[in-house]
Amino acid sequence: MIKFMDKRNNLIKYAYSAKEIDNKMIIQFEEDGKEYKYDKHNIELFNEDVSDDFVIYKFNRKCYKCGKETTIYTYLKFDNGEDLIYPWDKHRLNREKSMESEFIHMFHEEIEMYPINIIGSDERLDEIMLKKFPDKIKEEYSSTQKRIYPMNICKHCGTKQGEFFIYKELNKKIRDMEELEIYNEDV
Repeated sequence: MIKFMDKRNNLIKYAYSAKEIDNKMIIQFEEDGKEYKYDKHNIELFNEDVSDDFVIYKFNRKCYKCGKETTIYTYLKFDNGEDLIYPWDKHRLNREKSMESEFIHMFHEEIEMYPINIIGSDERLDEIMLKKFPDKIKEEYSSTQKRIYPMNICKHCGTKQGEFFIYKELNKKIRDMEELEIYNEDV
């Protein structure tokens, strides 16, 4: 598996293969899949192989439907794919904010709009999360985002806990320099 950034939209993506031919990057997302051509300057390859080794955080939040505490599992990544680790690097997060996030912040002042990726942001990590927590995370449809993506499920009532509300809560925890518990499957 190859990890790369599509610089046109600053998205981290994963592919089966990537090769350079005539100043173009030829990307194949699946073995024997269709080849996609990108301008070489729009692609940044990362040297490391994608692995299942990444930090998973867990925290409790009140379910908006039943009001009971439920556990949320998520990764927390910088846009370049690095794990975000406590103590939170707010200087870097503020420096990497986009103009779009600053604009959205004007409408949602309670959210800092840090450039972070959480569950629902990265298909490769989402697949790992679905396999690791099959009874806690399910693929559900979001009428807000008009897409299906992995969401935490309330352990009491089964209600989906959407990306926006988790993102909002994580922004608050980072802003307040609140440390999150790291999930450890050995405990």
